[in-house]
Amino acid sequence: MNWNEYKDKLKSNIKGIPSEQKLQFAIEICDRLLPDYQNFSELYKWGKINKLRDGLKYCKEFANGIELEIDSAKKLIIEIEKNTPNSEDFGQVEGSLALNTACAISETLSFIMDKNNDRI
Repeated sequence: MNWNEYKDKLKSNIKGIPSEQKLQFAIEICDRLLPDYQNFSELYKWGKINKLRDGLKYCKEFANGIELEIDSAKKLIIEIEKNTPNSEDFGQVEGSLALNTACAISETLSFIMDKNNDRI
């Protein structure tokens, strides 16, 4: 199965799932990726993992029904973008893994705001 086939199958599988379950799925992925960013940050002494943790915390609180301001999510996305490495500037593997982590959290925050399934 190539990437496009996998992506199409994933889109098809999550289409009918409630938004709450999609959000939980995305949060689980972010949780699993966060150690990759931490390893990258420690290795290269670059990036503020706390900004990513703040973004993930927001997602978890929102998923648990805590009323949060959407402007806070927008600010978190900006902070995460500032701490998103360009994989060309760092080691190919570590930089790419850290990039994936930052993008996953940013996209999860964006999903909270727009419920766009493509973000999952």
